[in-house]
Amino acid sequence: AWCEAFESEGEWSWCRAKAGSFRRTLVASSGLLLDVLDIAPEAEGLVELPWHFQGEMEISATGRWEAAAVNNEFVSNAERFIPATTDPVVISITSPQSDQVLRAVFLAPDAEIIVAEGPGLPGARQRRRFLLLRAKGGGRRWITLLSMAPAGAVVPTVRLLDSGEIEVTAASGIFRYHLSDSSVIIEHAGRRHTLAGLRSAPPTHRPFFEAREDGVSAVAPYLHAPPALDGTLEGFDTGSPLDLDGEHQYRRSEEPYDPEGFSARAWINWDGEALFIAVAISKPEVVFRGADAVSLELDNEPEDINSDGLQIYLGVESEVRATMVTPQDGGGLISRPLGDGTAPIAVHGSWTGTDLGYLVTLRLDDPRLAGHHSGARLDFDLLINEMQPERLRRAGQLVWSGGGGWIYLRGDRHDPSRLGVLELG
Repeated sequence: AWCEAFESEGEWSWCRAKAGSFRRTLVASSGLLLDVLDIAPEAEGLVELPWHFQGEMEISATGRWEAAAVNNEFVSNAERFIPATTDPVVISITSPQSDQVLRAVFLAPDAEIIVAEGPGLPGARQRRRFLLLRAKGGGRRWITLLSMAPAGAVVPTVRLLDSGEIEVTAASGIFRYHLSDSSVIIEHAGRRHTLAGLRSAPPTHRPFFEAREDGVSAVAPYLHAPPALDGTLEGFDTGSPLDLDGEHQYRRSEEPYDPEGFSARAWINWDGEALFIAVAISKPEVVFRGADAVSLELDNEPEDINSDGLQIYLGVESEVRATMVTPQDGGGLISRPLGDGTAPIAVHGSWTGTDLGYLVTLRLDDPRLAGHHSGARLDFDLLINEMQPERLRRAGQLVWSGGGGWIYLRGDRHDPSRLGVLELG
């Protein structure tokens, strides 16, 4: 499992984790915890979600009990609860050590609700009753609400709206949760709380005995509307940044890497048709080479590598296409394809100067992106050339996928086998 997102702000916090076909989201505030388990359609076999509450359980819903089987040597006395309605099932948990009641509200109409006995806490000899949600296969969402309140407090309710939002009614009011691939928005008492904090995707798992270096990976959150592309971050989802600020990411010509003098942060989004890229570069002086500049006549090197600029690589189904993007005076950009015999990527956008350096915003149109969906994985890399005043050749180059080394005689070439992974959110 790996953490997809985490953020805490004020009384609200959230965490989302993913393991194979399973994604679990927790959203917490004072007295409430929303738990959402999403099971992908491709999940096979028996899915079981256990709940081990520390207290006496009482199911308040109407229904009947029947014997059940749980295939586990440590589990006994299993019973299945058959509710009389499709309403959420509410379970109250009480403990002599607390005057508070924990209420668990389960909205899982396609799941079996089983109560059985199993081992207690470590060191305890007494067996305890626990709850188990169970179903076959995937393509389902189980919603659980935990609420801690005095015994006489209002029993909370949970319902799934047609819009896909989750509505919770509790003693402190009505809460609406909107979960997306990149954030959660909570509406309560006329206020909106947004939590993001996306983490970079982990490298693909490989057998332990394979002696090879894992590559880098990142997430491209989905946008419902294109960003402004005016040299600002207006309209971008900035929850999942790519950082280029490590010595292992720097190819040098002479001087060793200085992160105070050259670094970058990038953000990648998509809308189902195109990629949107924003790159904020930090460096003391910005040096661009104009399209009409006099040729440097430096061996066989392309002229535009000796300028501040970007090299972007995109691989779809093993075909890698790349483009060189060089900012120009006035906020414009020029681009050209990299490599031989590959179709170009259409590039549109602009750049602006910043207090720390400059910011480039781009749209990359590539017909190969059509038909891709959330969760698709593409090959990707971002290289940033560093030019300094009073130099003929570039001083160095930052490479998102890493590798370090030297920039001499490299020109605009880049090994496509080193590309990282970009997961579409």
